[in-house]
Amino acid sequence: KEVVAAFKHDSLVQTQLAVTGQRPVTFALETNIINLPYSNYKKIVNFFEEGQEYPLNVYFETRSDYVNVSHFRIDQLATEEEVEKDADKVVDQLVEAIIEKLTVVREYEAPEKKTAKKETKKSKTAKKEIKKKK
Repeated sequence: KEVVAAFKHDSLVQTQLAVTGQRPVTFALETNIINLPYSNYKKIVNFFEEGQEYPLNVYFETRSDYVNVSHFRIDQLATEEEVEKDADKVVDQLVEAIIEKLTVVREYEAPEKKTAKKETKKSKTAKKEIKKKK
C-alpha cells in the first residue's frame, strides 16, 4: 500500500520488516531508479545523467548474517507499471520472495574459513638454503 501511495504522489519510499530470533533478518522495499540501497544514495549520480527522467522500480532487499557472504541481497521485485497494473500480484510475489529468503536464512551455512599460511620470502629463502646444504 505504501509503494502504491508513493507512486501516486511521485515520491520515493522505503519500508522495512525486521524479523528477530536466532537468525535475524531485515527485509526492505525501496523504490528507486537503480538496484542500489538508499544508504548508498551518493553513488547514484555516477550511473545517471542529471536532469533526465528514469523509470522507478521496486527493489526487495534482504539483510542478514545468514543470507550470503556479503550479508545483503537486493532483487528487483516489480516495475512501476506492474505495481499500477496489478498491485495484488506484486504482493503475492513479495510474499513468495520473503518465504524464499527465510528458507535461505534458515538453511544458511557459513563457508569454511581458509587457514592456509602464507609463506614469507624469508621462509622460502631458508628452504632453498637447506636444500643447497644437503
